[in-house]
Amino acid sequence: MPAAPTPLVAPSPGQVVNPGALVTPGGSQGNPGTQGIAGTAGTAGPPGATGLNAFNTTTAGFTVPAVGSSVVITLNDASWVVVGQLVYVDQAGGPGQAGALQVTAKSGNQVTLLNPTPAPAIPAASTSAAGLMNLLSGNTTDYVGGDNATHALAPVIWSARLRSFNAIGNPTFEVDQINCGNSVAISTGGVKTIDRWFVGLTGTLRFSAQQIATNVPLPGTNYYITGKVLRVTVTTTQASLGTGDYLDIWTNLEGIALRELYGDVHSLSLLCRSSLANLNFGISLTDAGPQSRALGKLCTLGTANTWTSIPLPNLPVFPTANFSVNPGAYGYALNIALAAGTGIRVAANDTWQTTSTLWAPAGIDNFAANASATFDLAFVQHEPGAVCTTPQDLDFLANYSRCVRYYQKSYNYATVPGTATATGNVRANPIANFYPNNIYVPFNPRMAKTPTLVAYSTTSGAANTVRDETAGADKTVTGTQSLGDAGFAGLAISSPNAAQWQCSFQWIADTGW
Repeated sequence: MPAAPTPLVAPSPGQVVNPGALVTPGGSQGNPGTQGIAGTAGTAGPPGATGLNAFNTTTAGFTVPAVGSSVVITLNDASWVVVGQLVYVDQAGGPGQAGALQVTAKSGNQVTLLNPTPAPAIPAASTSAAGLMNLLSGNTTDYVGGDNATHALAPVIWSARLRSFNAIGNPTFEVDQINCGNSVAISTGGVKTIDRWFVGLTGTLRFSAQQIATNVPLPGTNYYITGKVLRVTVTTTQASLGTGDYLDIWTNLEGIALRELYGDVHSLSLLCRSSLANLNFGISLTDAGPQSRALGKLCTLGTANTWTSIPLPNLPVFPTANFSVNPGAYGYALNIALAAGTGIRVAANDTWQTTSTLWAPAGIDNFAANASATFDLAFVQHEPGAVCTTPQDLDFLANYSRCVRYYQKSYNYATVPGTATATGNVRANPIANFYPNNIYVPFNPRMAKTPTLVAYSTTSGAANTVRDETAGADKTVTGTQSLGDAGFAGLAISSPNAAQWQCSFQWIADTGW
């Protein structure tokens, strides 16, 4: 077996090559080569590596040319030399070593050898140019970042878990136990249209609100972030707003939704559209109990009827004010303003303002001035950190399980409260002259706080009544028995029967959030 070839190194410009030195191109004929021994012209050595050919020069003591220069040498036999080959030359005192010389011309036994300019060193990769990767750390748990350096992966995972949070309840607008997809005409303030979301107005303007079924993809993807949207539609215009007039959509957040946001910068993002092109609207955050601070942000849509993601990153830290992080307490409010008079607009956007009466961002349009205009909300996210990250999707069951902490009902999910139905009702058989009590009805899960309870007749659907099945009439409810955040034990009525009787009723429990 031939010996392993000696590692090749380039000759130095100006190096004198001994008489009889070998010039060895990277051939492909596979003939055995020879090794030259300094001072012994043409002495045969052991077999060379397969694939190399060797030849002797008769030019005594030629000097390796400077980089970019050529030298002409005479060979004993150059019958197989090909122009364009790279050849190797012998350095004094050693076997054939690497040469960066290229055959550029051939005339008989005379060959021109060029010492080409070496390729420049490949730089490290940067944000503006391709290149080599920097030294690795050697840790199998590290990754290469966009800064061309290795970093520990674990902190990145921890950071992602830390930021995987969305404070908003029903952020995809898919849960609607209240109106079950039916349109609601709005003529006042504070109307809960779907779970966790209110709408309201003042002034002569009017609009409708409704959960609309439509699959909404995240822009640039085919991923449906929701199958429902909340739509408001102007039904009566108001061209000129009074100073205190408004058209708003808002949600009230329990204190437990604020803790993750409270100590650092935070970010908001919305997915929405409007039938109006280039609509300017606003989003604001306020404290509660009572209000003392407001932060307004101006948002702008582009093309009409086009789903648009609006990022609002790096919002300023919540100030010390009437915010709460406690369970069962009002934490903060998020408000989307589509129209607002000058008397309720903050003095400046983007910074926390000290105010008890102002909340709407400055610079918004009067959405209510446009007949039949629509505005659709598909997704809202409020998260910790300075960056708006990928939307934190909630599947329907996870979304629903969060909503029932604030609103529960005895009716089937798709049945609007107040419907005349006995499906799912509560029944009791009070004794003579007694209320329908001692019929413990638990809430599942426990609610955020003691709710307001409303009973409905199973026959007429009338609120604040129970059905007297014995007499075939409704009876008025005057109160509840042992109502708490875990359930209630019955109802008080105005006129219990003189004999044992049977009653039935439906109910809703609402925390007001």
